[in-house]
Order: sequence, then structure tokens, then C-alpha cells
Amino acid sequence: MQKEQLRIRSVKKYLQNIAGTASKLQDIVALASQITGVPVAFITLIDKDIQWINVKHGFEVDQMPRSTSFCTHTIEQDEVMVVPDAIIDSRFLNNPLVINPPSVKYYAGIALKSAEGQNVGTLCVMDIETHNLNNEQLNALKALSRQVTNIMELSIIVDHLKKSITEIEERNTALKKIAQVQSHEIRGPLTSIMGVMDLMKTEANNLEYFGYLETAVSNLDEKIKLIVDMSSKAHSYNVGIGEYKKAG
Repeated sequence: MQKEQLRIRSVKKYLQNIAGTASKLQDIVALASQITGVPVAFITLIDKDIQWINVKHGFEVDQMPRSTSFCTHTIEQDEVMVVPDAIIDSRFLNNPLVINPPSVKYYAGIALKSAEGQNVGTLCVMDIETHNLNNEQLNALKALSRQVTNIMELSIIVDHLKKSITEIEERNTALKKIAQVQSHEIRGPLTSIMGVMDLMKTEANNLEYFGYLETAVSNLDEKIKLIVDMSSKAHSYNVGIGEYKKAG
């Protein structure tokens, strides 16, 4: 599979989970704006043709064509991409965001790297005025970008765990039902056998063999009870996990 296809796959994975992390990520974009002193900050995920602006501060656009975005250039590198003045940058001097409102001049962004090593989007700041960020501010932007990917990855892991717990609960519920059905079907004949043995014991001269048979049947009955009990305990344990999950 080509590198860009792998990257798009990672992007779609994050897009499916980004809504659940929006509140946590909102604090990060606000902090990025405060640290850099730049009024606009946002987090993007860059799909095949669309730049999704999932979390933003001082900006109201939800998406834009990838072809006209600054961030599509940012994901092509691992360091902070800084555009001091877009008007004199050959890549952006004819960009609709530059020649039309909001008339962007300054941009600084860092790629968001997935767990698989793909640059899936950006954390960036933007303004209609020029800026001169120092190394501490740029390093802070890098650190915040790592926290963005950590939060998004954690959301995916938690989502997978919830699905796994649900599947385990469903399997154990089915197991309990199977055990109950098997118990009924097996213990019924055993009850009949034990009743017949009681009758035979009153008429037979040698009870030793019937004692062996009775012990074997009783042991089998106890094993069936044990299977049902273990199944019930496993079900109760997973219900407990489910309650813990809801409480969390």
C-alpha cells in the first residue's frame, strides 16, 4: 500500500473518534493561542481532498479544500513550518485566504504524527498580522502537538476497550444460557437414572456395583452444577466490568 493511502487510513481512524475528544483538545488550541500570542489556533485532519478543521480557537470554518490549505504543506515535514509573511511567499501569494478575507499573513504549524508514524494533520496558529515566535514558543507548539496525538490515540484505545468489554459480556451471556440449557437437558436424564437406581437397590442382592454407578452419576451431576456456577460467576464478573465502565 502506498504511503499516502496509509496516511489517509490513519486520518479516517482519527476522524471517527475526534468528536469524543473535542472538549479536551479545545483547551490545547486555546493554550497554543495564548503561548504564541497569535489569535487563531486550530487542529486539522487532512483527508484526501479536504482539510477538516475539527477544533478551533478564534476561527469559525469547519473545512476547506486541501489544495488551498497551508497545512497540506506542513504535513510534508516534521519540523514547525513557519510562514512569516504569506504575501511574499511564492507558495501562498495567490492563495484565496491571502488575497481575500481573512487576508492571512502569518502561519506556524506542526504536523500531528499518528502512532503508525503518519502525518495526519496539524496543530497551527494563524493571523492577519506578522509575528516573530521565539524558540521557546515554537518548542511549546511541538509539545502541544504531541499531546494532541496522545489524546486522540487514547480515545481510540478506550473506544476499542469498550467494544471488547461489550463483546465479552455478550459472549458470557450466551455461555450462561447455553450452560443453563445443557444443565436442564443433561440433569433431566440423570434424575431419571438416579430414581431407577433407587428402585433397583431395593431388589438387588449385591449393591456394590450400584454404589459405583451412583457415585459416578452423582459426580457427573456435581460437575454440571460446577459448570453452571462458573458460567454464572464469569457473567457476574463481566457485568461488574460493565458497571465500572459506565461509572468511568
